[in-house]
Amino acid sequence: MNKSLVVLLYAFMLTNFCMHSVLLAQNSTSWSSTAANENWNVGGNWDNGIPDLVTDAFISTVNTVTLNTSGLEVATVKFQGAGILQLNEALNITGRGTETPSLMITDSDVIIANGKSLVVVGDVEVIDGSISGGNLMLTPDTAAPLQDGKILVQGTGSLNAATVNAASVTASGGNVTVENLTTSGTTNVTGGSLNANSLNAASVTTSGGSVSVGTLTTAGDYDFTGGTLTMNLGGTAQGTEYSFLDIGGDFDIENSGTTLEVATVNGFALSAGQTFDLWDVGPSNDSATDGMFASIILPTLSTNLEWDDSQLFTTGQLSITAVPEPSSLAALGMLLTVFTVRRRRRTTVAA
Repeated sequence: MNKSLVVLLYAFMLTNFCMHSVLLAQNSTSWSSTAANENWNVGGNWDNGIPDLVTDAFISTVNTVTLNTSGLEVATVKFQGAGILQLNEALNITGRGTETPSLMITDSDVIIANGKSLVVVGDVEVIDGSISGGNLMLTPDTAAPLQDGKILVQGTGSLNAATVNAASVTASGGNVTVENLTTSGTTNVTGGSLNANSLNAASVTTSGGSVSVGTLTTAGDYDFTGGTLTMNLGGTAQGTEYSFLDIGGDFDIENSGTTLEVATVNGFALSAGQTFDLWDVGPSNDSATDGMFASIILPTLSTNLEWDDSQLFTTGQLSITAVPEPSSLAALGMLLTVFTVRRRRRTTVAA
């Protein structure tokens, strides 16, 4: 190889390494203010200045830290101490620091103002703390250390947001409540609860805890091996007034330790003739499941109505039928008796 070309290639590699090292500079700053309510964007509140896009921020406080300035960036955030981080403007966490995950919340609360976003490159962990309010948007971090853009909620932690976009969400404890939840990978519930008006995922697994959805759409399988699936009836319009699962792959249900609970909401009145198509399964939408729930809990009906779940695991349909009134049954019985007596008399005469 040409010597000058080798030198140029070496210089390019060295420059690229140096640039990458700068981007991942091992800078850090810690919250040092003890005031009850302090501004993020005041240098004196940090021991090493205001964090920037390549600085790891460490916050340990029982007080409130308020961010009122738009366009701020920080490499990573570790927040603990039972305090509050109030985001009145958007915050971008770049993932360019040395800490993982990019955002870790322990025993503390992050509140995102309505209409604002917390944007994270990398992963988020919530341990006995909470994220609530506006929008949480995650993207993968392809630089070392690699992070997929996943969310983990565990312990008594909670995530309560308007919109969440992530590679994956795992709820192993606590509560996840999201108006619109989108994951490019798996939504996994192993404990705690997941509540979403709209859930769109590549695949879904539930092995414990509870799941309650308005609409669930998955291109892959839904593996339900434990816990409770709650589906709400608030009207007769599929997906908008009552819960609906659109499962592109298989709906695999473990026959033990699983519960389907159907509940009415918003004062919806149940009546005879109503049919609810609760799920479509597979490319052909044949709605047949693999396995059945170990137990099914249905709303109590009036004495003249009864549930028909005979087609639930073949077509996904749950229906309400009318029960004949006792007087009608008595009249039918009398007619049958008269018919039987007359038939016997005719038989006797003929003999």
